[in-house]
Order: sequence, then structure tokens, then C-alpha cells
Amino acid sequence: MPSPGLTSLILYDFFEWKTAGKSYENFRDICALTKIPAIPLEEFETKFHGVLKENYHQKLNFRDLSKINNLKLCIVSNVLDGKSIEKSYKDLSETFGADNIDFLDLDFWFYRFYNGNYDLDYDRKLDPKPLKFLNIPIIIHHKVIDNLDLGNQLTLRKVSKSLKTIVDQGKPNIKNMTICFDSTEIDIGFNNFSAYYSEDLGVDYRKIALNHVMIVLENPKLRLDALQIVSPNSIDPFFIDFLKTFKHKISTKYLYLDVDCPESTMIFLTCIMPKRLALNKGNIDEIVKLDQWKCMNEA
Repeated sequence: MPSPGLTSLILYDFFEWKTAGKSYENFRDICALTKIPAIPLEEFETKFHGVLKENYHQKLNFRDLSKINNLKLCIVSNVLDGKSIEKSYKDLSETFGADNIDFLDLDFWFYRFYNGNYDLDYDRKLDPKPLKFLNIPIIIHHKVIDNLDLGNQLTLRKVSKSLKTIVDQGKPNIKNMTICFDSTEIDIGFNNFSAYYSEDLGVDYRKIALNHVMIVLENPKLRLDALQIVSPNSIDPFFIDFLKTFKHKISTKYLYLDVDCPESTMIFLTCIMPKRLALNKGNIDEIVKLDQWKCMNEA
């Protein structure tokens, strides 16, 4: 019977560009350290190609594969490869998704393996219960988190699922927000914090940028003084689809739109909370038909 976590290890090795043969060598090394039974090469190769096929057809459950008991073999592999805890977290996140990786669990098992303790069945309940930030009353959480700038809040969200939930429940300390779309980059400004996303990142920079925007806009406690959206070209379809399925209205006093797309203008306006919106300048016939216009106060 294959070892628990073998599917996760194979998928991780595949994302690390290991062939079936190299992955099997890695697995044998892990088995020698952890004292778990190995399987024949032929059986491993069948398993390896089966996992790749399931991944191709999107049949794998990444949430299950990233549970800590399934990740232990991957963590041992990282230790054997000489990776740091930061590199280990980054690579695991790229394979299984950052939201599925609990950094606190990873940290515990990484350093346990690093120190030569390879017992996969070790019971953490035997250890003294450590004092954690999560044990502090929720009101203290929010006082601490509300004083962080957006960059630090986004970093804190990645530490664990529990901290992600706490950060998302807080009230963003953001009053001014700017989103500038261009053909090769997206610039985002939150108060005095600015971030630039471009093709130079070598990844899907548009998706990363818009995910950060959505984290902020999806918070129902957000209260903006000004929201500015600028795009000399058409707005990113990914962002438009997000706005079309928006679950609540964005609260901002002033909205500045400079977009070359009438449809985008209408979609943006329908996402704004009308009773807080004030008219600064501009006169578009179609806009006056919206509730957002009817509730405006002349600035």
C-alpha cells in the first residue's frame, strides 16, 4: 500500500521538474530516513504517471493534498535538498496554493526534520501548548492588525489560515485607493503604499495584482474617501467579471473614472454605494438613470 503523502510528493516533485526516476530516488531516500516502506520502481512509475494524469484532468483535491500529514514527505524532501524554511514555504505554496499551506505547521515539522527527528507519527499533543498570537482576545488582534500598512497585512495573511481570517475580518485602514491599468503593467496605490505589477515579474502579474485589489474591495468594512480608476485601454476582463459578481457595494465618497469603455463605467458605478457618493465633475447621459446618480450630493 502506498505511503500517505505519496501523491503530494509526486506532484511536488513534478513541479520541481523531477522525472519519474529522479522522484523515485528522492522517495527511496525519504523512506530510508523515515523508516516507511518503499515500493518497487514499476509500481512507483505507475503511480507517478497516474498522478500526472489526474492533475492534467484537474481531478486532484489540492486542499486535501496540502493537509500537513500529506505534506510531511515534501517537507523532508525540502530538508534533504538544503532548502530554507522560506524557500520551502514558497515552493510548497506555488504547487499547492498559498491559502492551503499553514505556515505554523510547516515551521514545526520543517525544523523537527531539520534537527534529525524523522518520526512522521510524532504526536504534537505531547508537547507543552505554546502561547500563540491567536490565543489573544480578538479585539487585541484587530488593534494590532489595524495599525499595519497594507503590505504587512498581505504578508500576515499568508502565515496561516487563522490569521488570514482575522485580517480579513478587520477594518482596512485605507482612505484613498488608485488602480491604473496599462497594456503591460498595473499600478495600485493604497494611501501612501504603492505596488507595481508588470510582465517583468515573469508570472501572471495581472491575476496577482487584481487578487490584491479584490482582497481590499471585498471587505464590507472598507470606507474610502476616494477611489480612482484609470485605464487608457479596455479594463481587464478578470476584474470586470469580479465586479459583476460583487456581493456588496463599495463605499467611497468620491469616484474618479478615466476609462475608455462605456460598459466598464456603468459596471463600476453599479458597484458603488450610492448614498456616500458625491459628484465632483462630469456629465454622462446614461449615468443619470442610475440610483447612484439620484443619491448624489453636489460637491
